[in-house]
Amino acid sequence: MKSKKITKKELEEVSEITRRVSNITQEIGSIEITKLEYVELLKNAKSEEVIIKNALEEKYGSVNININTGEISEIEN
Repeated sequence: MKSKKITKKELEEVSEITRRVSNITQEIGSIEITKLEYVELLKNAKSEEVIIKNALEEKYGSVNININTGEISEIEN
């Protein structure tokens, strides 16, 4: 009994789409790894921000600080 095969063109199409799906999947994985790295960097930056804010609040009290000029003003209620 002779085995059945798809045409050469069909095989090329299936192979190409399979490669594309694999490449896209790998790219998504790479992007996710990069995303996790940036999330970690953001966590670290936020931790540093809290430390700096706490140090400034300890030194100057609870005030508003203009981050462009460094000017301190009382918090208005």
